[in-house]
Amino acid sequence: MGKNICPVDTHLHRTLNRIGIVNTKTPDKTYFAINKDFPSKIAHSFHTNLIRLGREICKPKGYTCSICPVEKLCEFNDKKYDETDSAPSRAFMLLDHV
Repeated sequence: MGKNICPVDTHLHRTLNRIGIVNTKTPDKTYFAINKDFPSKIAHSFHTNLIRLGREICKPKGYTCSICPVEKLCEFNDKKYDETDSAPSRAFMLLDHV
């Protein structure tokens, strides 16, 4: 619909809180926190990438911090590193334009 709005589901809520971008208790509160002043024309790409991050790397359990592309920025206190971790079958890719 051409709006620069980033929907928030459980994946975005979890990863945004772990990374430290927000400190919220519910996806609704996360939605309102991040959509106040969202940079122009990146909401869809941001949403798509965080869904993928939350599904493949920053899972509720079994997260793989050692292959996370934002690990150095992440403020999550319970990081887990495993030398046997490998990237998903397709390399992690940030989408510039969808």
